[in-house]
Amino acid sequence: LPSVILQIFLYTVAPIMMLFSTLEGPISHSERKRSACCKVLYFLIWNVFFVNVVSGTVLKQLDFFSSPKDIPVQLAKVIPGQASFFITYVLTSGWASLSSELMQLFGLIYNFIRKYVLRMKEDTEFVPSFPYHTEVPKVLLFGLLGFTCSVLAPLILPFLLVYFFLGYVVYRNQV
Repeated sequence: LPSVILQIFLYTVAPIMMLFSTLEGPISHSERKRSACCKVLYFLIWNVFFVNVVSGTVLKQLDFFSSPKDIPVQLAKVIPGQASFFITYVLTSGWASLSSELMQLFGLIYNFIRKYVLRMKEDTEFVPSFPYHTEVPKVLLFGLLGFTCSVLAPLILPFLLVYFFLGYVVYRNQV
């Protein structure tokens, strides 16, 4: 349940970061998407990875930040305990989003209604662009989870392997 709530919250992050990138003033759409991609990546790494690890330890140890030199040792002790959350996050965020992207159910329903119910012709000039600002940070976050948990909690690796395989199958012709 916490990963589903986090996922619902994270759906609002990408449009907000795209708005911030638009307010910065870049002219090209690709520059705005690149800026939003960096912002979403920093947000995901901080809020999904570090805040989750720290919040899991705050209840156990209130003196987490008392000595900065012990932070890596404390993180090494805490990350294996958070592995179950990260596995469910990979399942709810990664596998579910790639499965829905593979089916493209919303696009199918939209095009069906537009073509057969509204009797509109296909708009061949409109080609949707790839959402770099939402997908690239997610892939990089899962890569970070794989690198950090591979030694300390290796149970996450098969789930990440399936995620990256599904990502290859889904996105190899879209990028």
